[in-house]
Amino acid sequence: MSSTPHPPPTRPGRRRRARIVAAGVVAITALGLGLLALPDGRDTGDGSLDLSGKKPARSDVTLVQANIPMRLSVTKFRADRDKVLAQVPDVITYNEVSGRDVEQLAPGDYELHRDGRNFYTRATAVAWRSDLWTKVDSGTRKISNFRKIPPGKKTRLGLRFVNWVTLESSDGRRMSVVAAHLAPPLRMGKGRVVDLSRPSVKKLGALVEQLLPAGPVLVGGDFNFAVGGARYPRDLLKAARLTSTYEALGASFRTKGRYTIDFAFLRGKKQLAAQQHRAISLNSDHNGVVAGYRWTRDAPSTSTTIRNDPSGDPAEREAVAQTVIDAVRATPAGGSLEVVTAALSHRRTAKWLRRAVDRGVHVRLLTRSRTFTSRENGLAARIASVGDSASEVRRCARACRTAYRSSSAPRTLLMATDDQGVTIQRIDVNRNLSDVMVTAQSQATLHVGAFALSRGAAIVDDLWTR
Repeated sequence: MSSTPHPPPTRPGRRRRARIVAAGVVAITALGLGLLALPDGRDTGDGSLDLSGKKPARSDVTLVQANIPMRLSVTKFRADRDKVLAQVPDVITYNEVSGRDVEQLAPGDYELHRDGRNFYTRATAVAWRSDLWTKVDSGTRKISNFRKIPPGKKTRLGLRFVNWVTLESSDGRRMSVVAAHLAPPLRMGKGRVVDLSRPSVKKLGALVEQLLPAGPVLVGGDFNFAVGGARYPRDLLKAARLTSTYEALGASFRTKGRYTIDFAFLRGKKQLAAQQHRAISLNSDHNGVVAGYRWTRDAPSTSTTIRNDPSGDPAEREAVAQTVIDAVRATPAGGSLEVVTAALSHRRTAKWLRRAVDRGVHVRLLTRSRTFTSRENGLAARIASVGDSASEVRRCARACRTAYRSSSAPRTLLMATDDQGVTIQRIDVNRNLSDVMVTAQSQATLHVGAFALSRGAAIVDDLWTR
């Protein structure tokens, strides 16, 4: 049960809260974070996916894996490359391209990374859209070092390198992309077969682990083992936390003959999630793999953190409190302020909340204080005097407190909406709304990203039903 210092006004209906939550979903779509349906499709038998005339859903990040061997003529190579580029991918992972130059692999707005030292290090490459992504790091890693040339072959098929790049978008997101091509089983004569897939996957997993702190990692490549086959290293992929689109989406298609050996893997699903995949037919003996991903977190640019300096000048000491006050003052008449806090006792914050009520802002305060503070009683009295049934001061009792702890919400959470009920801002404060915001080191984080807004609205909505 909850208690209130005055007879509680009528609770606003769930219809208004639904508008707030729906606003987060609308914002997600507007930001291109779309929770879009996967295209309907079927395996045509040649490795391509028949979309029945439907356009694929838009994805936030699109990767194309393309194994285009050197034996193809320049004309056929260019046709394959153009088909790859027609998918408008953010990133491309190339295999078997040792003899192709940069201009061939990354025309126009694309840039390329690979180690150009020799035939083996040039075999894989990563290309990316330079108008969307900027390289912040790159490298090359040896994943197998078997140097004997198999009978009847001309190259060291067991000597393999991956090339990788870490990219940053204009809104501050980072991800790494690895182009890999594992060696096939090597028939060395007299019945001897050398299989390098397991040690190669272990080394690839170690590289992914190294890259992960920068952001999610995508790996595209020809792995020369089939999905679900006897050589498929399910245990090693699980240990490396690499999830293919086939596993994530529950479907696969052929990429070479009767087999599925070309993959798009992801590690970092808490930030990116597989959304769709399909095959594209190429002149190559491999079909290209198109993998689409959606972001599951807001970009860094959608949040700003303000910290105070308790030993600084008045403005520096009041920085966090002023951030909260500015948000209250910016909320328009007809809009709403939802505040969940450990306690409201800061004089200036309480004053501006009362003034917000006076100018027609709907203010709802849910406090976890054991008994109402004088500031909370003053706000409740102001709400009662204007007769706003959409405003309220309430104490968060036992069930509410339990729910708040499990929600991982900050000590103070403020949500602001405009006069149409659309959530416009969220502020997380690591202190209650008291003088401690000024006298102790404190911080406030402003969020305008769709995921943070939607999550904040859901937390507040849940707590008010307790």
